[in-house]
Amino acid sequence: MNATESLRLIRLGNQEHSLFHKSVFAVLDRANIPELRPGMPKYQEVLGKEDALFAKPIRMDETEGLDDLNTDRTQTLSSLWYHLKSSNLSWDPAVAQAARRVLNLYKYFRHSFHSNRSSKSEGIVQFLQELGETSYTGSLLDETTAGCTPSADAQLLGLEPWIVRLKELNQAYNALANQRKNVQVRYVMQGDPAIFRRNTDRVYRQLINQLNALVVLNGMEAYEQTVASLNVIIKEFRTPVKLRETVAKKKRQKKLAAQAQASATSTPPTQEA
Repeated sequence: MNATESLRLIRLGNQEHSLFHKSVFAVLDRANIPELRPGMPKYQEVLGKEDALFAKPIRMDETEGLDDLNTDRTQTLSSLWYHLKSSNLSWDPAVAQAARRVLNLYKYFRHSFHSNRSSKSEGIVQFLQELGETSYTGSLLDETTAGCTPSADAQLLGLEPWIVRLKELNQAYNALANQRKNVQVRYVMQGDPAIFRRNTDRVYRQLINQLNALVVLNGMEAYEQTVASLNVIIKEFRTPVKLRETVAKKKRQKKLAAQAQASATSTPPTQEA
């Protein structure tokens, strides 16, 4: 069994992929493990090439509007966070428990909220969708959330103003961002992202396999801090991947259920004798 956790790198978005490898490189570089040093320059090289996939964006007049909307989104998320933290200290046990459940839901999306802007947009959409659901799902489903409803928790905590505000800001931001894309392509591709990603992943796996082999040979003690740091990063990036898969699965299930219901309620054609 490997000391480091696994992550389906193919499921990461391009920006997530680059950020993940930068985080891993920083940990390995800081650890300065002698056996891994020969592979570090190659890791840095392929990661640098992946970063150079896109040219720097050309600033347009609309950028200022996007910056303002993004700042408003961030401030609204922060306001919601502090409201939940405050509600968590409520004298009413029902309110405090609901706040803890929604705080855990917020934390589930926190990486997306603090990642690049497109990930933030996607994270807000999924977060608001989950708040409207009738049950907690996936890793959020445990003894503390069983039988509880996110939408009911949101109502009890008075989250409607934040939900409305976030939805409005996110829609306005996405509309302006799409407008910019329609005016002019913002980035110039320097190559096939899949090729650059595979090259980076290949070097990453070589280094991680070496690290796991060193743990087997020499024991965990010398590498415990490095392995622990890597596993924190892997788990952090695995969370939005699992969430996207869960959301996609629920959408498919809803679509199939709607199709089945439509089929069941449709009147079959009458047959003549």
